Amino acid sequence: MNKIIFFSIILCLSLHVDANDGRADAESCNKALKAADYVQAVTLARVALSSHPDDRELTMCLGRAQGGTGDHAAAVQSLMATDKLSKTPFEHVTALIQLGNQYKSAKAYVEAIASYKQSRDIAHADKNKRFEMIALNLTGETLQDSGDFKSALEAYQQGYKLAANDNERADSHAHMASAYRASGQYEQAIGQQIQTAVLEERSGDLDHYAFASIELGNLYLVGKQYKEADKVFKNLFSVVSEAGSDYWQASVYQAQGRLKFSQGLESEARDLIKLGVALAQKIGAGELAKDIAETESNLADGKEF
Repeated sequence: MNKIIFFSIILCLSLHVDANDGRADAESCNKALKAADYVQAVTLARVALSSHPDDRELTMCLGRAQGGTGDHAAAVQSLMATDKLSKTPFEHVTALIQLGNQYKSAKAYVEAIASYKQSRDIAHADKNKRFEMIALNLTGETLQDSGDFKSALEAYQQGYKLAANDNERADSHAHMASAYRASGQYEQAIGQQIQTAVLEERSGDLDHYAFASIELGNLYLVGKQYKEADKVFKNLFSVVSEAGSDYWQASVYQAQGRLKFSQGLESEARDLIKLGVALAQKIGAGELAKDIAETESNLADGKEF
């Protein structure tokens, strides 16, 4: 879910810095935020806000950074203040979405859903279908996190009706696949993920297509449809090899290692995982190398699926 949340929300909620006296400070804060240096972002925002106490972008950056440090209570207060400083419908929409995200992270699901509804209502009145869809998907994620899979699917389905292009439709299908998988309905999840992969192949970039394909293969794997999983992974490996993407080749080795392990071919699984680790290390993808290296022990302990 976190990955699905990365490809469908981070790109959509990029901040717009107004031209005002705190602009340079907001840019510095947002730069630290983007680098995940949350403590530094909080420090920069607080210092700047002492001179520009009513700067909306600084206040929002402070709230998001506080959330990054895990201080969700403080983040909620800062983002409430951000909403009060908002002047346009779009500003209210983004502030309320960020507020909902903090409630969601703190598992305050009722409050999160209420914030997303406020955001959605404003977006609807402003005829902003894109953010209305985003708010619905976030509502679905929150419902899914709370265990209400039926209501989550209903929210995703409403969002799908607002999708304006293949990329947004792919995102909706991916969300529905996730909800079906979480509720143990693997055939329905596979059907939705096939649609995601098809749309990403047609209209998405390599990263989105590769991620969607690996998710599809993993669903086949969980459903013990090993032949189909193998077909997906082999096809993807061919695509990413032709594209020259060592990163995704390493990721496919990891996925194929999971498959071989599930089939009882542990020696082949370990060989594939070693290939993945070596390739990830070669390109300096440390986090990926670490993740792949942990796959073997996780599979042995039954933690991967």
